[in-house]
Amino acid sequence: MSKLEIPQINTEDELFEFIRKTLSSKFLDPSEMYKSVPYIMAQSAYVVFEFVARQLGASLMQAQCADLLFLKKTRDLENGFAIIDYTDLLYPQYVEKFEKYTFNNLLKDNLVILQNRAKEFLEERPNAHPDVLKHWKMIINMR
Repeated sequence: MSKLEIPQINTEDELFEFIRKTLSSKFLDPSEMYKSVPYIMAQSAYVVFEFVARQLGASLMQAQCADLLFLKKTRDLENGFAIIDYTDLLYPQYVEKFEKYTFNNLLKDNLVILQNRAKEFLEERPNAHPDVLKHWKMIINMR
């Protein structure tokens, strides 16, 4: 995603004006609009997020938590997720950090929640592919 121009919004009036202006961009040329929609949505979400965080006096930790909750909700990541900054691959002190991202380590580190989810899936989706059913059962039986 390219760099977005993010305005500093300080009042509700400025926020609503930004939203009105953003929504009026729907009158752009349709061929431009299609590829612009993700950027417009991201910019709008960020502006509102920053405004609300400032109004609430949110700490950095609270803002980061809210950011992760937003990703969890918008991506339907109910069983956990990780964000990996590939820039860290450029530095030797982070080698160990990336070694933990193997299938077996991720499964082990998230076993309880994945076992519970696998049990739910077995009940909800008894006609899943046999390989998938076998995999869910393997996860459930792990210790």
